[in-house]
Amino acid sequence: MIRIRRIPGTEATHLHRQMEHAMEGLLHGFGRLSPAAGFIPRADIHETGGGLRIILDLAGVTREEIDITVEGRLLRVTGTRREVEATGCLRYHQMEIPYGSFERVFHLPDAADSEKIEASYRDGFLNILVPLRAPAEGRQVPVDTR
Repeated sequence: MIRIRRIPGTEATHLHRQMEHAMEGLLHGFGRLSPAAGFIPRADIHETGGGLRIILDLAGVTREEIDITVEGRLLRVTGTRREVEATGCLRYHQMEIPYGSFERVFHLPDAADSEKIEASYRDGFLNILVPLRAPAEGRQVPVDTR
């Protein structure tokens, strides 16, 4: 059984939602998003003992629709979330789930080992592990006294 905890909205929550809508408007132009316009998936990035972990929320995207490429120090995740096909006449009451193509680009640090990047996809979350090379140790430079 799944427990659902309901927390009443606060002014801060309302302000946060307004800011999200404003940012989406800036990123996609003002006005309603069309399915062709796509969306920007949300991402969490944190550092672990093994490197950077990037988690993208890609609910409803199939594994076959996800493409990950590394170009120099850029990690690019692209794909498409296809709209669920419906039969018959539909009358929508609310539409909040964006569909279409998406792209996220992440700048990798200099210490990133791009040859060892791994990715897994489960339960709508794309997990990308970017290993970091150990920083080069400093060395003592002798000074010639001649």
